[in-house]
Amino acid sequence: MTQTQKVQVLLETLKLIPTPHQWRHDVSFDEACTVEPPYTLSCALEKGHLAVLGSYDNRSSVMNRLRIIIYVNYLWRTGIHPIYGFGKHSKTTHAEVVGVLQMAIKSFQ
Repeated sequence: MTQTQKVQVLLETLKLIPTPHQWRHDVSFDEACTVEPPYTLSCALEKGHLAVLGSYDNRSSVMNRLRIIIYVNYLWRTGIHPIYGFGKHSKTTHAEVVGVLQMAIKSFQ
């Protein structure tokens, strides 16, 4: 995956959850993605990968970078699965989700 593709995946993810009304954090682990919004962070990332690359890999460099950013900034909200745990945590806000995605974009530019 090129740097450009990494940024595109993250931008596509942001497009899927542009407002708090199109994002949700009440999700069960390994829940299937919904067809229509609202999307969870995990689901938006999966759909972003599929839109840009045509496939999804939960161990991609984009996902690994997000895990690191979440661990560094929100360790107390991660659990065993940092992206899922952060996205599901009751104190996580839409602004924080957007902030994490923006930090990842900057790290790839």
